[in-house]
Amino acid sequence: MMQLKCRDHGFTCDFEAEGDDVSMVIERFGNHVSLEHGIKFEKETLMQLMLGDLCSCPYCNSRFESKQQLSKHIDRIHHGSGILEGNVRDI
Repeated sequence: MMQLKCRDHGFTCDFEAEGDDVSMVIERFGNHVSLEHGIKFEKETLMQLMLGDLCSCPYCNSRFESKQQLSKHIDRIHHGSGILEGNVRDI
């Protein structure tokens, strides 16, 4: 079973796309993120996210080696200090 969760990629959203067909999971997640969060991901990026190769910013698509680095980036660049405050349990 393949899955992509918004919370795993920096969104404060409970949406999850799951299934046995990789293409369908990518399509569902990509459509949701585009419609609900206003961010368009390339299919290749979504594939890498699903395989766990990347920790990518949902706002600017910058890539990070860890969820901690992603959280700090979102705090500093996109939301200002204190929004996530390094709490990576929610991403």
